Amino acid sequence: GAGLAEDPGVGGQPGDALEVDIEAIDLRQAWGYNAIRPLSGALPGEFDEVRIVHIPLDLEKKIGTLSWGAEIPLKPFFGVMGVAPPPAWGMCSSIQPRPCGGNLDNKELVAGTKLILPVFVPGANFSCGDGHGAQGDGEVCVTAIETALTGTFRFTLKKGMNVSLTINPLKNGDPGGLLVQAVLEDGTTLGNGPGRGPAAPAAAKGKSK
Repeated sequence: GAGLAEDPGVGGQPGDALEVDIEAIDLRQAWGYNAIRPLSGALPGEFDEVRIVHIPLDLEKKIGTLSWGAEIPLKPFFGVMGVAPPPAWGMCSSIQPRPCGGNLDNKELVAGTKLILPVFVPGANFSCGDGHGAQGDGEVCVTAIETALTGTFRFTLKKGMNVSLTINPLKNGDPGGLLVQAVLEDGTTLGNGPGRGPAAPAAAKGKSK
């Protein structure tokens, strides 16, 4: 599901920052799905037909069971969290992560963590969606365990914090992730962990297999 919070923190203006504390993320249904299609993801030439797999989710044990019997621990998070972009950008695709947040696909942003976002428009207009039951370091086939979630957030407005969100390739050799960082005006860096990103094709192919 998706949600929109108008004016979280009350009075947010460009040049401020929005601190989003993720207090809880709960599964809303007992199933999810994963899909792969030709010419997409980190292995674009390995699959010649579309395949969609439905995955039962045990809400009590927090386990997803794949079609061949493997059990995946569920660690739900929202793939999309962000604020409205600068008006000068006009209409933006929701596929790419941007300095305003958006499709970060960051598996570390689970309940108990926080995300700090710059404010570009009055009221910030935070929204979230793209629920995932579990995901690795990036989406090899462009989907995780896609499912419906309910989130509880606490918003704190940081007046004049002047934070910038930077999205850079990981430096640890991981071919499928990004380092998402909030950088404060004084140079302090707040890391949010690995998320989604363009892969180095040869390295990604070997690691994904």
